[in-house]
Amino acid sequence: MKKILITGRNGYVASNLIRNLNKNHYRITCISRNSNDINLYDYDNIKKAIKNSDVIVHLAAITNPFDRNIWKINVNYTKFIVNEAKKFNKKFIYLSTQNVLFGKDSYSKTKKEAEKVVKTLNNYAILRPTIIYGKDENRYIGRLINIIKNSYFVPIISDGEYKLQPIYIDDLVKIIKNCINKKINGVFLIPGKTIISYNELINLITKKLKLKRVKIHIPNWFIRPFAYLFQIFLKNPPVTSVQLNNIKINQAYETKQIEKLFNINLKTINQGLDEIIK
Repeated sequence: MKKILITGRNGYVASNLIRNLNKNHYRITCISRNSNDINLYDYDNIKKAIKNSDVIVHLAAITNPFDRNIWKINVNYTKFIVNEAKKFNKKFIYLSTQNVLFGKDSYSKTKKEAEKVVKTLNNYAILRPTIIYGKDENRYIGRLINIIKNSYFVPIISDGEYKLQPIYIDDLVKIIKNCINKKINGVFLIPGKTIISYNELINLITKKLKLKRVKIHIPNWFIRPFAYLFQIFLKNPPVTSVQLNNIKINQAYETKQIEKLFNINLKTINQGLDEIIK
């Protein structure tokens, strides 16, 4: 029975991964703030858990670029986990982000620094997913679906022609499981199957919901001052300055090599939305 140590149980990816791992084949230990897990700062027991594990899946991270603890958790805490894993030559799977390719915010910078730390290991897989979506996700596409369901007007920043390539959560989980079970090492960009513009995404969602909605285009320059205020005063701002910068980047990636390497048929956005909208 393979022993897996997972950090960040409460996160969206970790919770889905744990639910999908067959407990008859894996012994799962988690590090989190939950009372039933090893505490995030119980360093002695974490060291023991790392020593006794076959694979470490490091998913814990702060995604809010304005959180004052972001460097402490995303970089320093990763250094601690990596240094312990290095002592015992453990297999290490690290969830990074596509944002390291273009982001200039604290989140992107910390993930880039953490990647450098992970690369000091002999046996590692760094995964850089695009936007992650799926059932019970409410930050990105899940939030957009809720807006479309509850509002006749759908706000769109700029012209809405910027490209997205979201990855469905079940596909990402399958890829992580492949990394756990096979000799897969290196750095991998993990996009979804479909390249789609934001406008097209809204059209597809409204069609599946059988709703009529009016798109309201908001200039980037107009919303930017509000974004700065949102990120200062709101815990979960509807839009941030980081997002306004990132929408200028078109996400369009090749998927054939990823599908071949991980032996997976990635879901199209049409298939993924069908899973969510039933």
